Amino acid sequence: MTVYNGTCGTSATWEFDDETGVLTISGTGAINGYSHSSGITSDYFAHKSKITSVIINSGITRLGAYSFQYFTSMREITIPDTVNTIDNGVFRNCSAVTSLVIPNAVTIIGPETFYYCTSLETIDMPGVNTVWGYYTFAYSGIKTISVPAGTVNLSANTFRECKNLISVTLPSNLAKIENSVFYNCTSLQSIVIPESVTNIQGEAFYGCSSLETIEIPASVTNLGESVFAGCTGLTSMVIPAGITTLSSGLFANCINLKSVTIPSSITWISASGSKTRGSFSNCESLESVELSPNITYIGDYTFCGSGIKSITIPPSVTYIGNYVFSDCESLESVELSPNITSIGTWQFANCQALTSITIPASVTTIEQYAFENCSNLTEIIFIGNRPNSINTYTSFQLGTSEKPVHSTIYSTGWASDEVFGKSMYTTFTYKRLGGITVPVNVHDVWKECVPMGNVNGEWKELTEAFENVHGVWKEKV
Repeated sequence: MTVYNGTCGTSATWEFDDETGVLTISGTGAINGYSHSSGITSDYFAHKSKITSVIINSGITRLGAYSFQYFTSMREITIPDTVNTIDNGVFRNCSAVTSLVIPNAVTIIGPETFYYCTSLETIDMPGVNTVWGYYTFAYSGIKTISVPAGTVNLSANTFRECKNLISVTLPSNLAKIENSVFYNCTSLQSIVIPESVTNIQGEAFYGCSSLETIEIPASVTNLGESVFAGCTGLTSMVIPAGITTLSSGLFANCINLKSVTIPSSITWISASGSKTRGSFSNCESLESVELSPNITYIGDYTFCGSGIKSITIPPSVTYIGNYVFSDCESLESVELSPNITSIGTWQFANCQALTSITIPASVTTIEQYAFENCSNLTEIIFIGNRPNSINTYTSFQLGTSEKPVHSTIYSTGWASDEVFGKSMYTTFTYKRLGGITVPVNVHDVWKECVPMGNVNGEWKELTEAFENVHGVWKEKV
């Protein structure tokens, strides 16, 4: 048996018995903390891999920052009632500790205190009235917890990746839930958000896949980006009337979400930079949604990959972004706002159930690939004059290689000399064309643009393979 000893504070000493694995700390005042910048710590750190138990005797008042971090073999620690302060990260990565009792005199728990305590399931902290700071319980094994009453803000990542966390009780005076507080808490089944909360920040409940219901109180005026993204257990949601913007990724990948109530206060749906981060991206079970009558802006990727079957865009909307309905394979009907001026890039790409579309007279621009791979889109109705700009890349790609499509284009205001110019080359392409009907007042629709059609597996200029018979283009015999 060998016993090691030394000092670990101005008036504190330590002793380690390598046979029993017990570290004993005695004296008064504070235990030295660990400095990440200088690497200075107490000498007992040299034995941390062998320490299985820590006994702190009465008289010690403060546990310095990170004073027991990475004590991965420590299974238990005794903290006396004289301790009134536990600094940041004291038990960081103490992965073998299963339970802790915090003395009554300790009133505040700070950043990273129980970070990566993966075996820690229960903690008793009767005197603590405030939890603050990032990653306090992150990656721990905690199963259930009541957040102390003095906690006003839950700091970023407080319970991040606590995959055993089943239930949490929040204090009645909580005002803010910061970024990623419950990120990937995959076992969290229910939580009550108090009416004192006004702000829920980005990814707060991201990936909480067991969360089936959650009520957002009327007091909440901000929901950050991707707050409920990946909450695959959610089936319904009511958004409170105090919200004015639906953030990007808000319900992304909520594959079982079937209904969302959107209040009239919503005026904006934020744009996303990714098909997996639109407000309702990949909400496969969401078949319909009633938009706010006051909404003006629908950002990129909003409904990308969702299960939407039909939707009406209210007249208040003046802008619909790119990819908004791309990969909505169940979309059968859509009524566009009469006040939009453009149809964005890939906006309806791969909407294979869409059979008809009406382009409002207000539209002046149709961007590239707007209707790419709309294999069943056979009716295109233009209200009024044609758009001034239809992108030179294929805006409408119709039909499939196995199925001929007869495309019908209706218009009330087109004239034969203004329908298709050189700038509209390849505006319409057909994987296999069985015929096309054009507006009756148009007699030379293909004169300059020379669209292409697939005839028996070979791409040809339309005028080579088809002829105009009373306004209907049919395959030449």
